[in-house]
Amino acid sequence: MVNKQDTAGKRMSLEQKIERKSKEWGLKQMSIMVIDNCNAKCVQCFVWKREPRPPFTPGEVGKMLANSDISKLTSISISGGEPTLRNDLRAILENIRAHYSGHLVVQSNSFMKERLLQAVRGIDKLTVCCSLDGVGELHSTLRGMPGGYEKVIDTMETLKKEGIEISRRTVANPGC
Repeated sequence: MVNKQDTAGKRMSLEQKIERKSKEWGLKQMSIMVIDNCNAKCVQCFVWKREPRPPFTPGEVGKMLANSDISKLTSISISGGEPTLRNDLRAILENIRAHYSGHLVVQSNSFMKERLLQAVRGIDKLTVCCSLDGVGELHSTLRGMPGGYEKVIDTMETLKKEGIEISRRTVANPGC
């Protein structure tokens, strides 16, 4: 793997790379993979098949954003693996909110309702994007989670009752 270098030949930090690409491409959205682990075994995914890499700490996420030009972003998305496996997901969201007042999206398989609710309650301008790939057993099979469909529907209904904005993400799988 080749390290990106600046014009003086020094290795660029993550913050410098983001800054450079933001100016170069007009970065509008950012997705931060906060965990490289998952509690599902989705047929279309690779995360559960490999060794997890060390995750960002909440402080590292805050530092990255503090040192980046994020003023023109329309949203920051939190993804993984499954973000709700993090015990400090709330701290990560609060660190992001300290540096960014725009729209936050938490992408989740929505199987762990209570952990998700604890992380997102009371955070403004936030949407929980729930993964839902089919109806009933089809979804549960594609996500490798028995009873998964019922868990997602229950989580979505609870989020909606609590006034938390939700959206749905579907992965189109061939042959389904």
